[in-house]
Amino acid sequence: MEYVYKAMTHQGAVLEGKDSAESPEIVVGRLKSRGLTVLQIEALSSQDVVVSVSKSAFPLVELCRFTRDLSVLMRSGLPIERALKLLSETASNAAMGRFITDVRQQVKQGKPLSQALAPYEKSLGTFYLSMVKAGEASGRMVEVLGTLAEYLDQLRLLRSNVISAMIYPAILLAFAVISIWVMLGFVVPQFDTLFSDMGDALPLPTRTLMFVGDFFSRYAVYLLVGVVLLGTFLWKWLKTAQGHASLQAFLTRLPLIGSLLITLEIARFTRTLGTLLAKGVPMVKALDIALDTLSLVKMKHAFAQLIPAVKSGRAISDTLKEFKSFVTPTLIQMVRVGEETGRLDAILLDLSALYEAEVAVKIKRLLTLLEPALILTLGVVIAFMVVAILLGILSVNDFIF
Repeated sequence: MEYVYKAMTHQGAVLEGKDSAESPEIVVGRLKSRGLTVLQIEALSSQDVVVSVSKSAFPLVELCRFTRDLSVLMRSGLPIERALKLLSETASNAAMGRFITDVRQQVKQGKPLSQALAPYEKSLGTFYLSMVKAGEASGRMVEVLGTLAEYLDQLRLLRSNVISAMIYPAILLAFAVISIWVMLGFVVPQFDTLFSDMGDALPLPTRTLMFVGDFFSRYAVYLLVGVVLLGTFLWKWLKTAQGHASLQAFLTRLPLIGSLLITLEIARFTRTLGTLLAKGVPMVKALDIALDTLSLVKMKHAFAQLIPAVKSGRAISDTLKEFKSFVTPTLIQMVRVGEETGRLDAILLDLSALYEAEVAVKIKRLLTLLEPALILTLGVVIAFMVVAILLGILSVNDFIF
């Protein structure tokens, strides 16, 4: 089978390529022997089918509802096959209904739930399948599904808070751009005839405004085309590994945004790792899955060193000391306490709750600064235009009399 992979060198460069092997583990072994850290690997043969399912069938809210409902039905004593049949009949959309029906058919043929879900790994994620396997191995499937639903709900809530927090600033920014566009494109040119004979007698602010307005009205179409072309180029460049890494490096250097992004990553990582460990997933496997939740390339590359460290018998807290740009002393100390007391899973879940609360606080703090800054900037620009026009009108009166 052919696999497509994304890996990182020791210098931080991201490589993409394809390789053929009997299993993804063989490809991972080959890449690691070349000194590369594997970021992502997918089976190329099933990629197209699974991606189409993931785009239409598995919004996070739908996956969370399916998992929670399945847990409730099985807790009430309903066999898994009958529970899936009921869920397929009450599915909120056709795509989810087809997914549940297919899983039910596989279960009806005698396959365990984890095998029935395996073809949808791209849509569900490795974490989801690993939790289901852990539930089957421990005989606590109902409890695991409940925990999984809670995890997905927390993840959905976290994403929702981030998106909701950015809606108002985005509206303000759009309003500011439209207001300035209207002023320069339609309002300012109306005074061109009035001020045309004044020349250097006009005040400097008025001359500056008229020049900008004239330039804008003459070349508005070209400016618009240029903005569209530049936006398209940046959009495509940011989709490349180099562009994505450059954007991340820029954002993480910003005072408030960088701290917010790192805290968000730590919250996801600790919740995922803690949830997996709590359900009996082995440490190395849990770390490997938790790494997939990290979006920051440099952070993912750094945290990937946890796996060989754990394999060699080194404590996680000792390895985390090397990542001081990403972790706090509190995190290191809490993880050490968890390792010493044998309650690492519970400590990680407590930490994730703390970091999620910290994310909410940092988002609120960022918006507290961002919203007034946008309003103030718009006010200053509009005020400058109004003052410049008024000064010009007063100059016309002085010029006449």
